[in-house]
Amino acid sequence: MNLFEFFHEAAYRYLGRRVLTADEQREMTKRIRILNRGFGGSDPIDYSDPLTRLAYTFSYAPRHAIIWREYHRKRTSTAKGDFSLNFLGTACGPEIVGTLEGIEWNPRGRLTCFTEDTEPGWQPILDAVIAEYCARRGPVVSCDNSGLAGQVYTLGSLVLSEIVKQGNYRSFRTSMMERIGPTDGLFLDITKCRMADGNEPFLSNVFGFGFYNFRKEGLVLRDIINGELEAINPCYCKLPLMSEPSMNFYFVKFR
Repeated sequence: MNLFEFFHEAAYRYLGRRVLTADEQREMTKRIRILNRGFGGSDPIDYSDPLTRLAYTFSYAPRHAIIWREYHRKRTSTAKGDFSLNFLGTACGPEIVGTLEGIEWNPRGRLTCFTEDTEPGWQPILDAVIAEYCARRGPVVSCDNSGLAGQVYTLGSLVLSEIVKQGNYRSFRTSMMERIGPTDGLFLDITKCRMADGNEPFLSNVFGFGFYNFRKEGLVLRDIINGELEAINPCYCKLPLMSEPSMNFYFVKFR
């Protein structure tokens, strides 16, 4: 399944139409550039704007979903029957889709997702993503949006760097341990994060988490992402990767 095509279709489902106006298309280009700068910048990204959420759904959600999918395939991640996962900073669910597309699941069951995001505007887009996925793969996933569940493995994308920008990183592990521990988690993020004082520490040093580095582990993604991006038309996210993404998966222990 082409994940750029998938998230475009989910966005159309959310919008209730299959085209963007000329003004919306111009704004998409602006918002994608803002997101591109924001992921490496020192200021938190503001997702309260509906067009910013839509731009992420068209552009970065499929990229992140592809990364999760290819990681699970390379690691030969497996599941049997029904299982549950927490998703922190769920947004429109790229980790959900990427995980379901990447795991070897036998016998197939249902994934129950416990989700949490500080921006309530994401909910209708997430609902559209889950509906689109179930329309294609059957009723294999459902969401409980009341918050994270205790002692359930937890996933997230670009959450750690945003926590650093917000200044909450010192209490992150402790607060999560108190809320949902003991459990473990897996977080996708950039390797370094720019702080307000200009410093750019490695996230692994900030949090003390172990990590899986794409380049060192041979997780090659640029051509896969660009290939799926180029295969769809129309596309509201023509921003191909010029190099391999400089990212890690971080192994988190809330215990």
